[in-house]
Amino acid sequence: MIEVNPMARHHRPLYDHAGYLEAFIRPEQLADSINKAVLALKMHDSQYDAIAFSGLSGMLMAPTIALLTNKTMIAVRKPIELDFGNCHSSNLVEGDKGARSYIIVDDFECSGATNLRIKEAIYRWQPTMQYKGMLEVAHLRWADETKTSLMPKYNISYGFLR
Repeated sequence: MIEVNPMARHHRPLYDHAGYLEAFIRPEQLADSINKAVLALKMHDSQYDAIAFSGLSGMLMAPTIALLTNKTMIAVRKPIELDFGNCHSSNLVEGDKGARSYIIVDDFECSGATNLRIKEAIYRWQPTMQYKGMLEVAHLRWADETKTSLMPKYNISYGFLR
């Protein structure tokens, strides 16, 4: 479990971010989101080896979730990141190529385009790797805000693996 002590700061934060990042860029909310994601993954009995992610929200939470669940990671870049002559790497996918299966951890699923992009990139990178589902972390936070306890592990409307 991760805990954050806002009283230990030496300044008062003044945040400037898109609304969807609130659960991931503010340390107190990030800790809460990660703790709920780890709990949801422990409640779910699916077997998977790695956590795949993409984008800023994925990068803010997936590494910590992977550490706390003892899983490896697979990072999938957005194609635009490669268009600018990235000097660090020209690989679209990086991470544990030996994983047999993976889940996607993301903030939320809107159109399904990110989920599809990640699955297609991983399939081209390692065709034998199995997709096991997606965890929408923002829905776990919203479930708490609506005074609803964490839903049963297979309730797809609240972001559990599907």
